[in-house]
Parts: sequence; C-alpha cells; structure tokens
Amino acid sequence: MGAVQNTALDKLAAYSMLDPNNNMPAEPNQQPFPGQRVPLPTDRQPSSIPKSGTQGTWLYPSPQMFYNALQRKGKGGDVHEQDMEAVVYNHNGTSQVVGMPRAYDVHDH
Repeated sequence: MGAVQNTALDKLAAYSMLDPNNNMPAEPNQQPFPGQRVPLPTDRQPSSIPKSGTQGTWLYPSPQMFYNALQRKGKGGDVHEQDMEAVVYNHNGTSQVVGMPRAYDVHDH
C-alpha cells in the first residue's frame, strides 16, 4: 500500500508545481527520458508571441522537452530522437504563424 500512496502523493506534488499560466511544469524536465538512446538539445527559442499578463513572450520547448512530453503522454512509441529537432522546428514555425495577430481581417476589402 505504501507504493500506491507514494504514487498518489507524487502526482499531487507534480500538479501543485504547475505554472498556472499554462498548466505546464514550473520547472521543465530537460533530463533524458528513461531508455532514450540519443542526447537531445535542451536550448529553448523565444517566440514573438506575447505572453498574456506580462511584458514577455513565450519560450518554445526544447527538443528534449518535446520528446519527454510525447513519451510521458504515451504518444512517443514511433518517435525517433533524431527527428526531434525537425519536429520542434516545424512546431515552432507553425505556432509562430498561428499565434501572431493577423495583419488584416479577411472581411476588410
């Protein structure tokens, strides 16, 4: 029964350490995922997307953070570490385009 209690307490502790602005861990995990064979970069790129309620902008995840999130969510079964830099590059580029305010409204002619 002790293991069950520890697991529940660990989950509770993890949830209590979430950033309330984005429901992500306050301190991102940049450590290799168990069983990971290839080291991944841990550098993060700043976006130009404004972070609501602050003067700052969002930081994009590092390839290591993205890989960890896929694995943690059970969506990394067919993910190869070598592909993560390209995945993050495309993720960040798409987010940048979608997250930016539109220069014009399609209804304005």
